[in-house]
Amino acid sequence: MSITETGILLTVNRSRVSCQRMRKRVTKKSKAEFAAALKAWRKKTTTTQAQAAETLGVPLRTLENWEVARTKPSRITERLLRAAMEQRAKKPTARKNG
Repeated sequence: MSITETGILLTVNRSRVSCQRMRKRVTKKSKAEFAAALKAWRKKTTTTQAQAAETLGVPLRTLENWEVARTKPSRITERLLRAAMEQRAKKPTARKNG
């Protein structure tokens, strides 16, 4: 995992964050739990979906799919994302006035 000034970019196996689709079964409960955690993190940090996607280093569409529990990241990626979200939540956010 690498952290940049503008946000957090996660890399796993030379590619951007991966997502579980057809290879392994993922329960609806598991997807819903991750979706709830992601939404709660976004609300706490007051970031938009676009800002969150950029911060986490994933395409916007991927983040949207995660938030509606259509898909979820692989186990290792989910752990990295949760760690990144915790770290980012502790960091104060810079707000633009105006």
